[in-house]
Amino acid sequence: MTQNPSPSPRTWIYRLAYLAMVIGFVVQIARYYHPDYGYGYLSRFGDRFENQATPRIVEQTRFVEPNSTGYDGQFYSQLALYPSAIHPDLSVARTFNHYRTRRILFCWTAYGLGLGNEAWIFQAYNFQNALFWLASASLLLRWLPPTSFQNALRYFLCLFTLGMVESWNRALLDGPAMAVMLIAMFFLEKGHKLGSALSLAIGGIGKETNILAAAMLPLPKGLTGTEAWKTYISRGILVALPISLWIAFLYSSAEANMGDSHLLGHRNFDWPFKGLLWAIGQSLDANPFASFEAFFKSAMPTLLCLATQAGYLMARPDLRSAWWRLGIAYVVLMAFLGGAVWEGVVPAVARVMLPMTFAFTILLPKRTALLPLLIAANLTSFMGITSLKPFLPPGASVIA
Repeated sequence: MTQNPSPSPRTWIYRLAYLAMVIGFVVQIARYYHPDYGYGYLSRFGDRFENQATPRIVEQTRFVEPNSTGYDGQFYSQLALYPSAIHPDLSVARTFNHYRTRRILFCWTAYGLGLGNEAWIFQAYNFQNALFWLASASLLLRWLPPTSFQNALRYFLCLFTLGMVESWNRALLDGPAMAVMLIAMFFLEKGHKLGSALSLAIGGIGKETNILAAAMLPLPKGLTGTEAWKTYISRGILVALPISLWIAFLYSSAEANMGDSHLLGHRNFDWPFKGLLWAIGQSLDANPFASFEAFFKSAMPTLLCLATQAGYLMARPDLRSAWWRLGIAYVVLMAFLGGAVWEGVVPAVARVMLPMTFAFTILLPKRTALLPLLIAANLTSFMGITSLKPFLPPGASVIA
């Protein structure tokens, strides 16, 4: 009977490094807990939307920042308390439909984690990013096992990239959506193509851009010509079906039909590269190269990192690779993103492009000569790790 060789001392060092990353994350997340607000302040409530707060959220102890519009988490955490998304209470909040109600999956997961108790649901919505982060950390072991320095570095770069950290810091959907995509990739590589397609289909109602990940599905083997394409297209329809049915349900519901609210998010898309060029112009106007500090306090590192990742994927096509197909689908998406996704010192594009970032980091050949490229294209991970710290907006008040 052949026995597996014992892990080498170096392998144990890498395993400990991985464990240290996970423990460090858990410890830091524990430090976010506030005795008065729990994790609820992560939703970033702003007082300018208090006149649209729903009755069930008003009953929760919340952290509300004065003279602020807050951030998107404040709307999703309210939707978690109304999982049907068509409750009459939502009529006071025009910001919900139909843009944000399309992304209902992680409101449902919060509802399930909260076991129907509204206070628990509210906390669960804000905390669940940490659970999905741990799921991503487990799934990444398939592609980045603790066997080398290169793998350990890439493991860190993926998990602590700015998009993942900001998804946690603002109680958003991008980190959980990435975890679902990793599940789909795991099923695909295990040969469970239907399981992969179903995972992507479910992920689509968490974030509609997740259906782009259907690009990871390969053409069926053993089939040629029309039959192969029919099977491929049918899988694409399966991926798009849940989000299509959910949107149809929302539009058919009287409570969810709120006039021009469907225009919300209209600045998310634009003509090819218009949003990117606008963001570069805005960043240059702020003179990011005036000093080392000014550079890292601008959006320029994010823009340069994403451009480098996209450039590499375009320059090294590999249609046989599911990771490359996933990454290039998001390269195409990036070209059409509008100004709203690119604006700000920490632009939303860092979160939106998480699949491209993961694809680049996993696919880049593990050669020492390419380490500078790997690090330069992932500078946002070093920004992310420094952003992983508790905060309370100054001057915020308690709404009980």
